Amino acid sequence: MEKIMFNDFFGLTDAVLAKQKTMTRRSSKSLQDDIAALAEGFRVDSLSPEAIEEEMQKPKFKQKVKAMEPALIQMNAKYKVGEVVAIAQSYLQVHNTNPELIPDWLPSKKSKSGFVHWDEHPGYSNKMFVSADLMPHQIRITGIKVERLQDISEEDCRKEGIIHVNWRQYLKQDIDDFGPQRYKDHDLWTLPIFEESLQNAWAEQKPGEFAANDPKTALIVLFAKLAHRQPTAFAHENPWVLAYDFELVK
Repeated sequence: MEKIMFNDFFGLTDAVLAKQKTMTRRSSKSLQDDIAALAEGFRVDSLSPEAIEEEMQKPKFKQKVKAMEPALIQMNAKYKVGEVVAIAQSYLQVHNTNPELIPDWLPSKKSKSGFVHWDEHPGYSNKMFVSADLMPHQIRITGIKVERLQDISEEDCRKEGIIHVNWRQYLKQDIDDFGPQRYKDHDLWTLPIFEESLQNAWAEQKPGEFAANDPKTALIVLFAKLAHRQPTAFAHENPWVLAYDFELVK
């Protein structure tokens, strides 16, 4: 069984388990290269990156990508429609909720005996090294499509876990002003993990970090931070992604 990782800092694993997130977007260099090759295929001469981007903006090119979508998915998708995939969690996380699932001793090539105690295994704190077979939760892939990041719909933003939050901004008042505290309400979009702190006017969380005025921008901010990029530059780059629909099955 394959496994899939969701970012814990942004609360994405919890959002999946709470069924607040039922879609994920994944990008790769091979996908970008395959689509750039399609753009070059329209002409005999080699295109510059600027010319390739101009070609990609044309409706005719988007139709070409749509026609080639099954092949692009087959060549680049890590998972297949109908496949059941384990949600990766560290052994410590699993042990805290389902201790019976984690054996006391786990295989390890670095140990002379071939085994290490589970709390000495790299997977104890790093879910990159865990076994998919020991994970208590799985998802089933129900659909895959190819699109550019900025082509996402508002509905798909919600599937990605983006939610609406009302942020109350309390306005500064003179120290001698004993009237009611004045405030201004803002409609923001963010992830569930940041909802409570944004709704708490006295919390340290500021809306500019992980929230935006519309769901698409909020999703792009999230995607950029996951890629360790500046949101503005990442939005301009507008990468092609594989969008996976999924359902929680266990």
